[in-house]
Amino acid sequence: MKKLSIKYLWVYTIALFSVAFVLILVSAMQQKRVNETIDYYKQQVIAQQDVSAGTQRSVDNLTEENNYLKEEIAKEQFVNDKLSITINGNVEEIADLNREKDALSQLCMAQNEYISGRYKNAGSILEKIDSKYLSDDMKKMVAYLNSRVNR
Repeated sequence: MKKLSIKYLWVYTIALFSVAFVLILVSAMQQKRVNETIDYYKQQVIAQQDVSAGTQRSVDNLTEENNYLKEEIAKEQFVNDKLSITINGNVEEIADLNREKDALSQLCMAQNEYISGRYKNAGSILEKIDSKYLSDDMKKMVAYLNSRVNR
């Protein structure tokens, strides 16, 4: 009986170690599968972080470029405003020069009429002259012609 007990003990021990070995083997295979799944998800997270970082860099670059363009627009608007002021000033100056030219032209016509002896025509032309656009010498000429015409 003792021999039989030892035999059962050996069979029982071998069976227990075999089951333990199979369980260790199954556990190792499951751990390998879990590690592969974890590695896969780690790669997915890293890829998402790369995309997120790239997107963030793109947003930062676009924001920086947008700010730069806003500054450029502000500078160009300032230059545009200065040019508009200059143009408006030049338009007024040109209008004044045209009025001065018209006054001088009328003075020349009045002088020609006076020289030709048409004093009445010269007088009517002299009345239309806006003398504020004439120099002092030309104003004296208008006064002289007026004094000669209105005799």
